Amino acid sequence: MKSILYTVCSYLPEDEQILNNLIPNVNGMKKWAKYKGIDFKVFDEIPTQVEELFQQVQKKWKKVWSNNKKNHARKAWLTKFEAFHHFYKSDYDQMLFLDCDMRPRNPKMNKLTFNYTDFFSCNVKGKHKDVNAQPIVVAERLLGRKVPTRAGAQTMYVTKDFKHNISDIFSYENVLDACIQDYRCIREETFMTYMLHKLNLMEKVERMPVRLNCMEILRPDKIHFVYKDEWEQIIE
Repeated sequence: MKSILYTVCSYLPEDEQILNNLIPNVNGMKKWAKYKGIDFKVFDEIPTQVEELFQQVQKKWKKVWSNNKKNHARKAWLTKFEAFHHFYKSDYDQMLFLDCDMRPRNPKMNKLTFNYTDFFSCNVKGKHKDVNAQPIVVAERLLGRKVPTRAGAQTMYVTKDFKHNISDIFSYENVLDACIQDYRCIREETFMTYMLHKLNLMEKVERMPVRLNCMEILRPDKIHFVYKDEWEQIIE
């Protein structure tokens, strides 16, 4: 089967130091993908569709988010869906998405075989862990019912034979429709939680077949982050 690893790594010029700190980690991901015999693609620019969507949401809600860094982060979150759109138009059979700041703690993720069937995973979290989290609060408001879980977008996996087309579900049209109802759906995990519960698909989301056991780089730490060859260290 033909597989690919995607990530998004896009920062404003004023955050060049953060970008420079993260590039070695992204390059490490690329080396690991090669080691696993899969392709690799990084999205480093915000798609036109996302820029246009963002403007439409601001216009609808008459909101002027003045913090350029936060605005760019919101756009980068939505750019994650570009991975699904690219995947479904390609000849790949399986795709893995990882945030660009994810690093392996140990070689456990080497057990990924990229030969799964009818599979979709997006790091679902139980409500008991963060009952007041925005994704759950917004989904419950829009759906008028309680929801027990929320979606995560740091690590995602889908096979093309999954019975539901994730690219269609996470389309920019659906994002805009959700944002027209509640602007907080501009956050990717909030939109995902809402859509998956709306379509009663959350129970079809599975756990990763292998616990990836990755660690993220917290936002305040990125400016001082020093890559320590974590990806290279798990390549046998």
